Amino acid sequence: MRFLVPALPFLAALFGPTTAETYSVTEGANVTGQCRFHAGGVKKIFCRNDCNKKEDILVEMSGDSARNGRYSIQYSRLADARVMHVSIAHVTSADSGVYQCLMERMVTTARRKISFNVTAFSPPANGFSTEQNLYYLLVLILIPAILVILVIFFVIYKKKTMDKDCGYAQNTKTIQENIYTDSTYQSLCRDTRDHNQIYCSLSTQRPPHTVDYCN
Repeated sequence: MRFLVPALPFLAALFGPTTAETYSVTEGANVTGQCRFHAGGVKKIFCRNDCNKKEDILVEMSGDSARNGRYSIQYSRLADARVMHVSIAHVTSADSGVYQCLMERMVTTARRKISFNVTAFSPPANGFSTEQNLYYLLVLILIPAILVILVIFFVIYKKKTMDKDCGYAQNTKTIQENIYTDSTYQSLCRDTRDHNQIYCSLSTQRPPHTVDYCN
């Protein structure tokens, strides 16, 4: 018994911890767990429960990767460890439980336990995710803001256009007033009996249809 106690740390490092590392995942998602070993082996196995039955074996391989339906193994070699990445795709509530990674060697088999805890998917009360709610909120805020900005630009544009038109009309009105007030037009007078009179004065009355659009 005295000789067995010093050997316990070595045996724990060789065969691995007995407690299972737990991974939580939502129903419908994919999950991946890691099983770390101090050394490699001839065969790698991903299995469920005690791995004593044939139906408990999910994936078995001797290479670096393998897949069986929703289950897969990816094997990697690190400087200080050998890692088995075991994955389950599109998990359901039935996938909750304890699994094992087996590293079979020539004489011994090392085991690592992992546990997957699958929780039911609960959609938001309004049927939309948080990201979707934020998106719709931004749309509801941005669209009215853009419309208000467009209306403001349209009003400013129309005001500048009307000011320009009124300025042009005012200048035209001033020119007409100067013409009809200060100028005297003469033309050939055909009805006069005086052969020496060549021109006669024209009327300087303002046209009757002048409209002031700016006042």
